[in-house]
Amino acid sequence: MKKILLFALPLMVMCFASCEKKWTDDSPIIQFKDPKFLEGLLSNKSNKLDKNGDGQISEKEASVVTDVYVATNDIRNMDEIKYFTALTSLQCYSNQLTSLDLSKNTALRYLDCSYNQLTELDLSNNTYLLELYCTKNPLQKIILFQKNIIPYSYIDRIIEQYGDIIEYAE
Repeated sequence: MKKILLFALPLMVMCFASCEKKWTDDSPIIQFKDPKFLEGLLSNKSNKLDKNGDGQISEKEASVVTDVYVATNDIRNMDEIKYFTALTSLQCYSNQLTSLDLSKNTALRYLDCSYNQLTELDLSNNTYLLELYCTKNPLQKIILFQKNIIPYSYIDRIIEQYGDIIEYAE
């Protein structure tokens, strides 16, 4: 009996170890317009975005990401941020962005897009946004949801730097 256990136990351990759930993904691969955006995403080791390790990001992989940090990467285009639908925190400061469409990122709570080239920021779909940092942009207009819960201190800082450029959407 002891011999059977000595033989069967390692076999069972190997069997259970091989049953580890692997990331399966048959969703389309996202084609990034700006390779520096993809590089910034893949180099972020604290939040492993590339679940299957293929060096690319699929729509399924993007859809479960909650935090993106791609600051200081000289990124000029982040159109593919729309695939990150579970995103709650985005730090994309100190890049070369001229536009930033966050209309599909409705769970967003924290945004730091400071030190870019943004002239307009439409956050009317980001109804859960709590923190907004957008200094050092040539902003001319910011659109917020009318009942947005951004604390007045953030709004005051924006008005102090840019003047009254905030509009409210219903």
